[in-house]
Amino acid sequence: ATDLPALTEAAGPGGVAVAADATPGEWAAALRELLDPARYETLAAAARTHAARDEVDTDAIVTRFEALVLPLVGAA
Repeated sequence: ATDLPALTEAAGPGGVAVAADATPGEWAAALRELLDPARYETLAAAARTHAARDEVDTDAIVTRFEALVLPLVGAA
């Protein structure tokens, strides 16, 4: 991902960040990094962990939202 804050946050620790003004060679080097099976597995494991967080789990988000909103709706 480009090293812009929102993209690096979305990619998390399983991503590889490249400078926004990177040359095509720098992008190619970042992609080549993923061809190393050990490096790829390390990043993939980190990505799976990052994606499994409650704060991005749809069911957990809905449950928290309902817990906050239902008392307000009931009070109205």
